[in-house]
Amino acid sequence: MYVKKPDLIICNHASNVFGNILPIKDIFEEGKKYNAITILDATQTGGVLDFTEISTSSDFIVFAGHKNLYGPSGIGGYIYNKKISLKPLLYGGTGINSEDEDMPEELPERFEAGSPNILGIIGLKISTDELLKIGIENIKNKKQKNIRDLYDLLEEYSYDLKILSDRENNVGVISIEANDYTPQELENIFNDGGIITRRGLHCAPLAHKHMETDKNGTLRLSVGYFNDEEDLDKLGEVLESIF
Repeated sequence: MYVKKPDLIICNHASNVFGNILPIKDIFEEGKKYNAITILDATQTGGVLDFTEISTSSDFIVFAGHKNLYGPSGIGGYIYNKKISLKPLLYGGTGINSEDEDMPEELPERFEAGSPNILGIIGLKISTDELLKIGIENIKNKKQKNIRDLYDLLEEYSYDLKILSDRENNVGVISIEANDYTPQELENIFNDGGIITRRGLHCAPLAHKHMETDKNGTLRLSVGYFNDEEDLDKLGEVLESIF
């Protein structure tokens, strides 16, 4: 029997649309049986989940600084297996070996063409220092409590709303649909009530196609470490006013 072996596996750690956390350890360990290169997209989970168990099977871990790391937009990074040789995406402007016409071999300078984003780097350093003081486990526990409380609140309106995300195994994102409103209409109502949400396809059209929500998309509600009961009370007031 012919089996097509994967050369490369790229996988989200958690969905930015529905919040579900994927079994990365199992997926990547299976891929390593075929010597696949494994890339973890930790955009939604950096700063929330512990990567200890999956780091050994991940050749690359990429992350964005403006999500759960609470840094400024425009900054991110990656950790990678140095045994894998990569070519720079951009060239020029490092200044450490001016006599060399090519990018330097040293890391990370090999991938740092042009002027660095100094403000972004400083902002991300400050935010991650604060998060480490709080503790990743404390952040995770607070987010899990917030997502359970948000889910419980939305379930009170289950006649009018369809909850598309799981209550458990969730990184902090819930997508919903409303019987009498499009996601666009619902977003406007929520925004008027001081609740910031996002509607549409959320840069993930294939995820919506799989869930059969690709026509209008969904309304996405996200909770973080800094949300509190007052935020949920405010959301409850908006829901009570429209359903």
